[in-house]
Amino acid sequence: MALAQQFTQQLQQFGLTPGQKLFLNDVHVTQAKGFGTFNVAAKWKRRYQGFAPDEAWFILTNFCDLNSAIVSYQKRFSIEEMFRDFKQGGYCLEGSQAMQERLVAIVIVIAIAYTSAALQGQNLKQKGLQRGVVA
Repeated sequence: MALAQQFTQQLQQFGLTPGQKLFLNDVHVTQAKGFGTFNVAAKWKRRYQGFAPDEAWFILTNFCDLNSAIVSYQKRFSIEEMFRDFKQGGYCLEGSQAMQERLVAIVIVIAIAYTSAALQGQNLKQKGLQRGVVA
């Protein structure tokens, strides 16, 4: 067995459980040629009021510390979800084919509706009712 194969390990084998974090520097993340090294940030959100995510996040990053990588990914994840909502998730902005003034009006209405939904979600989360909300 070649030396490189002896140290090959799947990220899931690190045994993270809810509430744990892990940061690995300069990891070869695949055996394929031409794929460089990365830092790997891993986080499995802790159990909160009986609810825990099904799996951990494993993030390839060029950030040098765990917190920077996690905060950056959380922001990006929120932005991706917002764009998905705007395009397909009930707002159907892409399908509206609106132009100029009408597009501006639709974007304003969507921004108000999205802000309202986000605030209601935060309120439910603070009350501990997130488990009852169907996504």
